[in-house]
Amino acid sequence: YWIYFMSRFLIGVLGNACFVVAYVLLHELTSKKYSTTFSNINLVSFVLGEFLVLIIAYFARDWKILLYFMTFYCIIGIFLVIFGLTESPSYL
Repeated sequence: YWIYFMSRFLIGVLGNACFVVAYVLLHELTSKKYSTTFSNINLVSFVLGEFLVLIIAYFARDWKILLYFMTFYCIIGIFLVIFGLTESPSYL
């Protein structure tokens, strides 16, 4: 039970953190003219990620394997965001 609880907590927190960071950086790096276009591209990447989860869920056939994969995916994503991105351009 505790592993399930911690995995769902990490998926919720880290998944939303990656989405918010990408959204804010897209608005800071693009002009007002292209801001809407790149925001829509960001939403399309979310849909593609959901499609990836669908494919993995089809082949995994077990909710524990899917949960472990999603937790691992969120942890890798947040580490890439933390160590791969520099400071926000608006603060430089």
